Amino acid sequence: MLGSWLILRWALNQMDPNKNAKAMAKLRKKELAKRLGRPVNLDGQYEDVVAQAVINPAAIDVTLEDVGGLDHIIEDVTRNVITPMRHPEHFRSNLLRQKRGVLLYGPPGTGKTMLAKALARECNACFILLKSSTILSKWYGDSNKLVAAVWSLASKLQPCILFIDEVDSLLGQRSHQEHEATTAIKTEFMQARALGGLHPAGLGRAGRALSLPLWEGFETTGRSNILVLGATNKKDRLDDAVLRRFSLQYEVKLPNVTQREAILRLTLQRHAREIGPENIEPQLLPLGAADGGSGLAWLAERTDGFSGSDLVQLCSQAAAVPIQEHIE
Repeated sequence: MLGSWLILRWALNQMDPNKNAKAMAKLRKKELAKRLGRPVNLDGQYEDVVAQAVINPAAIDVTLEDVGGLDHIIEDVTRNVITPMRHPEHFRSNLLRQKRGVLLYGPPGTGKTMLAKALARECNACFILLKSSTILSKWYGDSNKLVAAVWSLASKLQPCILFIDEVDSLLGQRSHQEHEATTAIKTEFMQARALGGLHPAGLGRAGRALSLPLWEGFETTGRSNILVLGATNKKDRLDDAVLRRFSLQYEVKLPNVTQREAILRLTLQRHAREIGPENIEPQLLPLGAADGGSGLAWLAERTDGFSGSDLVQLCSQAAAVPIQEHIE
């Protein structure tokens, strides 16, 4: 009898159409728990999909000290974003509230994504890198469910930062010409509701699930600790309703000569730590912020119009020259 029961159970298990999906879900839960250093209860296949975009803040190798030329933004962000997220108990009144939406806009390569990652590390917040491909699906209705899964998972992981890179591609201006499914996604995202409450997993004291507005009007419950951080090169293409709800907006411009020198200095300082200062051209030394190097000032003056990314690429190409000469 026991043998027959085991054979029947094995046969039914082999016939289960969701067998592979269940195995993948179990594997994803283990992988996410290992990545975050704590178990996370994932509910359904949609949270499984979103979980692949979660980054442990301890795994982010960018700090605010690595972000050059944005001191004025970092100072303001520290006061209005980092401190409230790290000490939410002090921001519970009408005047003292955590900011729920931060927008970084400006030309490409100016450090918007780098600053976003540094913020997540500084806040010790789980970082969900949200892209259009994460929540857009060819199946009708799936995108709305994925949006809801984003918020429900963020509620479980809080403190959490939802980072939407190229936010204009996901939440651009609505028009009568776009597909109704696309409009529905935008509306769902702005008015999403998910489980939340006193308990990290979204349960109240009585153990009942509480349905709380998370992004509706960008005014979340005082008990939540979730920030939506967007980055875009085209601010004017954002939907007006979305733009209005980003309570903090920072323009990340192309660096001026002082900022370019700071970026060059930080880039070479990191290179010197990795391979040794003896491999840095003497004209570029010293690298101290106080005295600087005449070579860096000379470079900064002649790189007008360069973005932070352009300057890093310039240093990278220069660093490859002696390696090639040594090999030859």
